[in-house]
Amino acid sequence: MSCRIALAAALTVPLFSSIAWAQTGAVTGAVRHAPSGTPVPGVTVTLVDAEGYITGRTGTTNDAGRYQILNVPAGRYYAFTANQLGLTNEIYDDLLCRGGCAPSGAGLVDAPASPMCYACLLGTPISVSAGATTSGRDFGLDLGGSIAGRVTAADTGSPLAGVGVAANLVNPTGGSWPVSSSTTDANGEYLIRGLPAGQYHASTLGAPTGYVNEIFDNVHCGHAWGCSNTEGGTPIEVTLGVTSGGRDFELERGGRITGVVRDAVTLAPVPGACVDAYRYDPVSAVFDFAGWACADSSGAYAVDGLVSGNHHAVVKNFSGYVTALYDGLSCVGYSCDLTDGTAIPVTIGEGTAGVDFALEIGGVVRGVVRDEATSVGLAYVGVSVFRRVGGTRIERVSVSTNATGEYEARLLPPGTYYAYTTSWGGYGTEIFDNIPCPIDTGCEPLLLTTGTPITVSGGGAVTSGIDFEVARLTGPPAAPFGLRAFVDDDRVLIAWEPPATGPAHTGYILEAGPAPGTTAVTAAVAMSPFQVSGVAPGRYFLRVRAVNSDGPGPATDDLEVDVPAYGPSAPPGPPTRPFAWMSGRRLTLTWAAAAAGAEPTGYLVEAGTSAGLANLGSVLVTGQFLTLDPVPDGFYFLRVRALRGSDQSTPSTEIMLNVGNVPAPPGAPTALAFTIVGTTVNLSWTAPADGAPASYVLEAGSGPGLADLVRQNTGSSATGLAYANVPPGRYYVRVRAVNTLGTGVASNEVVVTVP
Repeated sequence: MSCRIALAAALTVPLFSSIAWAQTGAVTGAVRHAPSGTPVPGVTVTLVDAEGYITGRTGTTNDAGRYQILNVPAGRYYAFTANQLGLTNEIYDDLLCRGGCAPSGAGLVDAPASPMCYACLLGTPISVSAGATTSGRDFGLDLGGSIAGRVTAADTGSPLAGVGVAANLVNPTGGSWPVSSSTTDANGEYLIRGLPAGQYHASTLGAPTGYVNEIFDNVHCGHAWGCSNTEGGTPIEVTLGVTSGGRDFELERGGRITGVVRDAVTLAPVPGACVDAYRYDPVSAVFDFAGWACADSSGAYAVDGLVSGNHHAVVKNFSGYVTALYDGLSCVGYSCDLTDGTAIPVTIGEGTAGVDFALEIGGVVRGVVRDEATSVGLAYVGVSVFRRVGGTRIERVSVSTNATGEYEARLLPPGTYYAYTTSWGGYGTEIFDNIPCPIDTGCEPLLLTTGTPITVSGGGAVTSGIDFEVARLTGPPAAPFGLRAFVDDDRVLIAWEPPATGPAHTGYILEAGPAPGTTAVTAAVAMSPFQVSGVAPGRYFLRVRAVNSDGPGPATDDLEVDVPAYGPSAPPGPPTRPFAWMSGRRLTLTWAAAAAGAEPTGYLVEAGTSAGLANLGSVLVTGQFLTLDPVPDGFYFLRVRALRGSDQSTPSTEIMLNVGNVPAPPGAPTALAFTIVGTTVNLSWTAPADGAPASYVLEAGSGPGLADLVRQNTGSSATGLAYANVPPGRYYVRVRAVNTLGTGVASNEVVVTVP
């Protein structure tokens, strides 16, 4: 028997191997240096699947510059390069990466730190068939530019090893993004290679203890780990194949905060207690984390490497001690409002002593949450214990009950507190002791004025018996919230969030009609999300109600859903998210396909000297990007249309690109918003960061992107406007900024419905 099993296994292995091979294919190609055509060994090519996930299937070029990726399941893929040879990287075919294409998403569009390459989805697809090799997927990579320099200590001149230096590419339309980094060697020298051409800001990361990080040239950073914003630095011009050297950093020793952490009662040192320091930035009005240090056996600590400015210090939750904010303030729970603290002035290179802390052991509040009718403890109910501060705000510790309904709130400074429950499982909420809260709003509006005081003592003392008996609510449920919809051809996926308060629900009712508030169709729905198939093209208004044995509750607000024509004969939808950036004189323009409409067979890129014009030309492309090199100085209005046969979509959102920082029309206004009071519509927006608008043009249309109802120059640089006696209807509104050089691109669009 064993011989038969061995023989069967020997025959089965090659049979299964051939089946596995028949189900997969291969991708091959070459990587060469551009423009010489010289083969480049040592470059890794990685495949990305149709959803943007990095597959882990890679190939590395040999001495002849050839690579092969085997055992690739049939399907559609994208490919990108990675190398340590000083070459720029690309997504197939000829789509330049800003830096490394993945895994952090540092490609052409923003993406979270994950094993994905969203930018790759804008490249040219690679089809793989079972049992076949897809060949000729070649790359031509440029020798990138480099930034080099040395990092030394300003006080001693000694080299600083192990310091990170990052290069951020400056976006000509505003902002910057990280591209690559390097670490200094034993001589303090660094070299960042493989950079696309353009302007960069360089900054240090992880300066040695006691030193301050900097942006080149000699701009201090207030953050402990690096420079969160590199604006204000001196730009470094990077050219392909050229090293921009001498970009040196002389890091200065920062200021220092020192003090002692003691027990408030015994005055004994509290070793191991850690102090966090935050620097207040008066420009952004935020607190940047500036550094931290833990107390030694004597309770002494020292936070080093601080830049000049006002700092705030806090000790958080050590061995039952209450969180403490300098000077002498105790905080409830795990956080403090840093604005309550005493500012600690710090000067770079100098010390600020005497920032001492006296920590107290916190009190504890315990209780049980029970069902009012059955007296059974309720699990997972939220309980917040809070105190009032200045009659204007509250500080709280929030916990949840355990399986038997018990809860415990710790780290409470001595004082007077109150407590309340939060909604869960169709139960009502209440403030201690036995004060019901409104079903629709919960307890939050009552917290500053209502409740029975709870006295909390320090030193770990327990205040028990803070119990709640909550009643299960009756009547119809409250309204769901967060209604949203996603359209894919004739399928509409509808999602929402369950009611946040009120009686428990057992299901939902979906309503739809041809106008706001109308109901032509209703459907019983068990849960969110819910998909409807076979939806005819048109405009629909959806709402959702929660329902229980007492009937349906109130509906959500109407959600407008447009289902465009679909199928092979339908026109394609307009492209989305157009984005342009420059690398030297090379323009890279990318976009994404529409979420609905027929699959495009190509795209038309239009360029003009003002909004809406294509007088500079148009270019047909098959992929979702366009590169042009060289692009002369000037400003350009760009938009993209999707094509399918003789059909073309409406244009994408228009963008303006300024090459060479020449005088140009203003950028787009931002944050367009509105309020409606009766029949008066009040509009407000934020002025563009560039272009110094002299006035604005208001556009309103009967559909997205249209201006068939109103197109009016405001005649003023004011960023607000009121329209009275607006007739009932639905209006699609946007604004554009105007200066002597012309009218800029549109702001975000808002949909204004006047009842």
